[in-house]
Amino acid sequence: MNGSSSAPSESEPVSAVASRTPPVRGRPTLRAIAARLVVPLLLAVVGAAVSWRRLPAVARDTLWAEDGRVFIGDRLDDGPVVGLFRVYQGYLHLVPRVIADLVVSTVPVESWALATTAASCLVVGAVTALVFVCTRSVVPATTPRLLIASITVLVPGASIEVLGTTANLHWYLLWATPWVLLSRPGGRLAASAAAGVVAVAGLTEIQSALYLPLALLVWRHRPSRPMVLALGASVAVQLIATLASPRTPVGAGDPVGPASTALGFLLGPVATLIAGDSDGVARLVSSTGWWPVVALLVVVSACAAGIVLRGDRGERTIVVVALVAAPVLWSAAITLNPDPTYRYAELIGRGLPEFVLLRYGVVPSMFLLTIVVVGAARLWRSTGWRRPVGAVLMVATAALQLAHLPTDETRRELGPVWSVEVASAVGECRGGEDDAVLTTAPVQAWPPSPWIVELSCDDLEAGRLDG
Repeated sequence: MNGSSSAPSESEPVSAVASRTPPVRGRPTLRAIAARLVVPLLLAVVGAAVSWRRLPAVARDTLWAEDGRVFIGDRLDDGPVVGLFRVYQGYLHLVPRVIADLVVSTVPVESWALATTAASCLVVGAVTALVFVCTRSVVPATTPRLLIASITVLVPGASIEVLGTTANLHWYLLWATPWVLLSRPGGRLAASAAAGVVAVAGLTEIQSALYLPLALLVWRHRPSRPMVLALGASVAVQLIATLASPRTPVGAGDPVGPASTALGFLLGPVATLIAGDSDGVARLVSSTGWWPVVALLVVVSACAAGIVLRGDRGERTIVVVALVAAPVLWSAAITLNPDPTYRYAELIGRGLPEFVLLRYGVVPSMFLLTIVVVGAARLWRSTGWRRPVGAVLMVATAALQLAHLPTDETRRELGPVWSVEVASAVGECRGGEDDAVLTTAPVQAWPPSPWIVELSCDDLEAGRLDG
C-alpha cells in the first residue's frame, strides 16, 4: 500500500527509525509547573505581605485623602456599583472605586481603613506576580525576572505615600502595563486575561495613553491584538470622560520651569534610589554632593546604550519605553500639579529646606532600575568579563532596594487613625448628633481641605451599611 512506505524494513537501523519518530510530549515537569504557577502565587503573597509590613501601624489604619473623601464618600452617596464609572478630576478610577465598593459592602465601618490598606497591598502583590509572568518574553532567565518583579514592592520611596492607598494604585498599573503589552499570550484564555488587565489599567489611569505607540508596535503579533484593542478602547473612554468632566487645575502657583523639573528628576527618581527618603536625599546632596547621582546616571546610561546597541528586540523595546516613560511621567506630574516647593532650581542653593519626596517619582524610579536589570541580564548571559559585571549589577540593584526597605517616613505618620475617628464619632452620635464627620487627612491649604467622610449616625452605630 502507498501508506506503508513509512514502515521500517527489516534491514533499517533502529536509530534511523527513532530519528523519524515524532517526539512524545510528556507531562510538564515539576520545575515547569513551579515556574508557571507556584512561583507567581508565592510572589503575590510575599509582595502583599511585604507591602503591608513596609507601612507603620498608624498608616495602615489611616483612610488617606481620596480613599476616604472621594472613593468611600462617593460610594456612600451613590450606593453599590452605580458609581464605579464616576469621573473624578477628569478621568475614571475603576480599581479604587471597586475596592471602595467592596469595603463598604462587606467590612464593618471601624475597619474600613485597614481593609482598604489590605486590599491595596493585595493589588500590589498581584502586580508583582503579573510582572514576573510577563517579563518572560523579554528576559528569559528567572533570576533577573525575580529582580524586576521585586522592584514593584521594594522600590525605595514607595512606602512614603504610594503603598497602601487605593488613590495611588494607578502608579502600579502604569508600571505593569508595558510588561503586559510585551508579553506573548499563549492562547485565547491568556490573551483574554491580558486584555482584561490592560482594560482595567486603562480605565483606572488616563496616562495609560502613553503606551499607545507600544501597543501599535505589538499589533503585528496576532495574539496580542486583544490587548491593543483593550488599551485603545479604555483610553478612548477616558478621553470621553475628560471631555465630559474636565479636570480642575490642581496646584498653587505658576509652572516650575524646565530647570526645576530636570533637577527634581535627579533629586526624586534618581537620588531616591541611593538615599531612600526625603532627609536622606537632602543630606546626600548637601554633604556628599552630586557625584553619587551622576554615577548612578552613568550606570543607567551605560546599560541603556548596551541594550540599544546589542540587545534583542524585546530588550530594546522595554528599555526605550523606560527611557521615555520615566522623564515623561515625572514632567507631566510636576507640570500639571505646580507647587512652590517644586522650585528646586531656587531651593537647591538654600540646602533644600523642607524637601519631600513625591509620589510622582516612584514609577520613574522603577523604570530606571529596570534599565539596569535588563542590561545586567544581558551581560550575565555573556562570557568573559561581562558575566561577573552583570552579576555585580544585579546584586547592587537588590542591595539598593533592601537597604531602604525599612523607613519611618510616611505621609500618614500622624494619621488621622480611622478607628479612633470612628470611636470618637460614635460618642458624638450617642450625645444626640444626627450625622458624624470623620477626618481622613490633616487640615492643609493645598490640596484644599477638608478631607472628610460624612456618615449618618444610624449607619455609624449599626457598624455596617446595609447597601
